[in-house]
Amino acid sequence: NLCGACSNGAANTIGDGVIGWSPNGTRLAYERRNASKQCTIMFTPSDPTAGNESRQLSFPPPGPRDDYDPSWAPLGDQVVYGRGDSLILRKGVPDIASDTTEVVIPVTVVFLHLTNESISPDGSLVAFSAQVTNADHFHIFTVPVTGGIPKQITSGSTDDRYPEWSPDGKTIVFYRNLTSATAAVYSVPADSGTITTVYAPASAKARLPHYSPDAAIFTMSYQAGSAAPYTLTRDTTISSSTRSIANYPSYGYATLTPKLSPDGTRLALLAKVPGSADLTPQMWAVRRNMNLPPQFTSIGGQSVADTTPSVSISMNQNHTNNVVVSASDPESDALTYAAYFLHDGMSFTPTTRTLSWYPTDSVGTTFNVKLVVTTPSGGVDAIIARITVVPYAGPSRAGRPAQEQTEWSIKADARHGIFTVTTPTLGTSDATLTVFDVAGRRLARIRGRSGSAVVWPGVTASGARAASGVYLYRVEVGTLTRSDKWLIVR
Repeated sequence: NLCGACSNGAANTIGDGVIGWSPNGTRLAYERRNASKQCTIMFTPSDPTAGNESRQLSFPPPGPRDDYDPSWAPLGDQVVYGRGDSLILRKGVPDIASDTTEVVIPVTVVFLHLTNESISPDGSLVAFSAQVTNADHFHIFTVPVTGGIPKQITSGSTDDRYPEWSPDGKTIVFYRNLTSATAAVYSVPADSGTITTVYAPASAKARLPHYSPDAAIFTMSYQAGSAAPYTLTRDTTISSSTRSIANYPSYGYATLTPKLSPDGTRLALLAKVPGSADLTPQMWAVRRNMNLPPQFTSIGGQSVADTTPSVSISMNQNHTNNVVVSASDPESDALTYAAYFLHDGMSFTPTTRTLSWYPTDSVGTTFNVKLVVTTPSGGVDAIIARITVVPYAGPSRAGRPAQEQTEWSIKADARHGIFTVTTPTLGTSDATLTVFDVAGRRLARIRGRSGSAVVWPGVTASGARAASGVYLYRVEVGTLTRSDKWLIVR
């Protein structure tokens, strides 16, 4: 409910940057101008049944600097955005992240303009478009999310803008201004390399591309001559001569920024009210005509809810570990499984839905693996598996095999925050370890087999490292329950 009749740049209007879906699809981040006409980062529910009240995330200091181009981190706990064409910032999301401090991502090269930020699907890199001097063109760069030396990905005598990542993080798509009347969409390997044409229409502008979550199609803004832009969908899995599909052509705006939701079922964009004399856009979303998306139900024996952004998994050092994943689909559509960002030595077998690894990394090391399930209609579910290397607890205690285990074994590594419980063996019973903070809020629930090690790697429900302090735990196996407290000292 923003002012459409106000001039562009006025208070209470939407800014000209991109919009961003939260990883679970429940929120949309965008820019809104405050009373001082500065762009601030806001987020609002993506479904009206959850309300339409916006909440402010960023608070730029007084002056001419605007915040723009919000990009949601894959765990859903942070948003990355730009400020004043000069800074890349990241900030924890209230009610999700324990730390909501605004942090500058340091870039060791001084750019004249630095803009169009986009965080990678594993949360490790930020892509952006930048210009070194007035004599240079805008090109695509990446920098670690912790800051550092930027890596140049594109070059040449044209401007490259608005990078977006492929779901597996291997490719960046962007648009290139070819002439004053034409622009085309290209892709490039995320670590730089040969640039490939995605769509280059004659006498028109194809801009602001975005991957679908299954990487099968692109959405983009299309503008022919002086006509209003509209959303275009293009399938890249078939012949390049296949025609593109126009979507909602009456919903147009200069920076249209069409984006599909993380589950593939909805399209969001900025557009003016069709048929109105509005000067500035509103934010819209529509459900696509398709089947409902699949949902992960179990990761390594742990039940997961549809809105869960991540799950914590412990893998024993110097031993073979197998994690089986499962999903369901409301219409019983065929399911295809995949895993991205596999660390050295990891493998994933789609037919058996099994992630395997023999870790030799140091105890306490954590890696993020993106698990994905898709259906033919374009429905997607994804979850981040936060895999932590833990000491091997062994299948036995005091020389007894696991099937004869009758004692509790509790080991606490206070420095690394790793807590390990080996329970008595009670037939085929499961063992459940639940961890709480001192206020009684549940931080983790880990399941395993009785008689084997159940490990909490010291991370919260959002995937952040648990801070130093006292924590409570409860272990349940069969009819047995054990509760106590333990301490993390980092």
